[in-house]
Amino acid sequence: MNDTINNILENPNKRGYRFYSNTSEVANQLFEIYTNSDDKSVVSSFLKKCEIIAQRLLNSEIHLINTRPAMQKPRKGSLIITFNVDFYGEFSCVLAKIDSEDFLSEQNFERDSGFLINEPALKTAIIKFVLIDDDEVDLDLVVADTSSSIADYWTNNFLESKEMTSDQKNTRLAFQDIELIISKNLKKQAPADYTELRNNLVGYFKNQENFHFDRMIDHVFGNYTMENDKVTIDHIKDKVTKLKEKENFDTQFKLIPSEITARFKKTYPLTDEIELRTNGHVRNLKHIIRAEKKANGQKIIEIKVNDDEVFKQFNFKNDD
Repeated sequence: MNDTINNILENPNKRGYRFYSNTSEVANQLFEIYTNSDDKSVVSSFLKKCEIIAQRLLNSEIHLINTRPAMQKPRKGSLIITFNVDFYGEFSCVLAKIDSEDFLSEQNFERDSGFLINEPALKTAIIKFVLIDDDEVDLDLVVADTSSSIADYWTNNFLESKEMTSDQKNTRLAFQDIELIISKNLKKQAPADYTELRNNLVGYFKNQENFHFDRMIDHVFGNYTMENDKVTIDHIKDKVTKLKEKENFDTQFKLIPSEITARFKKTYPLTDEIELRTNGHVRNLKHIIRAEKKANGQKIIEIKVNDDEVFKQFNFKNDD
């Protein structure tokens, strides 16, 4: 299956797509497999979900044959579904329609069918589960086809997805890759710096009209002084700058903030009953939300508010 994934990534006829909705049939089944991966009944549940996905593919092919009889019929094959976890614990799923051929068995000369070892998958899709927040996940979808064009029945009818424009794709990939570096290098080692730099990143993608790699570096990192002096800002900047070499996204493009609105949001659990949520860039963040530890060891989050009515609702008398 690793060869299949590599073939998809190297395939020049691959495209970035988006599910019409994360509640569409295939996307929903994948979400349920992902969210129930720790359940004891995961095997039986996985098989049931796979059957639903395979049945949808069959229905899509039958629909194509019935509605467009003049078109070439989809080739006979099998659908392989795998879930993978990489070194960092990130989940991805591969849907691959594999070509199959009839043959005579050498052992009993009976007719049988099987897969062609050296033939690439006919149609494939890689779905990555992108963790936006501790309890919120989004799906990234890459589709490939061995034909000269990607079949509409595979993307539209089966996957219920649409191709992203280059600006949409660049916006998603750039934010995702840069945020991932900030998160992996700072979230645990320097959490306050992670919060501030991620907020800077959100501000750039939300408020700028165009993406320019070098200007983004200046905007996000600039002359920022780290709260944690054990981590250097240059170390993080260097890692982000090396993204240029990967060429996963263009260095200049028009930003489409609506493409990643969900990823702007961030939820912080304060207690079992209370959450703090930011819906986008917070100007002067460290002067709006601050943490304080009292002499008795009690941890406090202070938030500056502009709404008088909200302030009054929490303006309790001091009971110390």
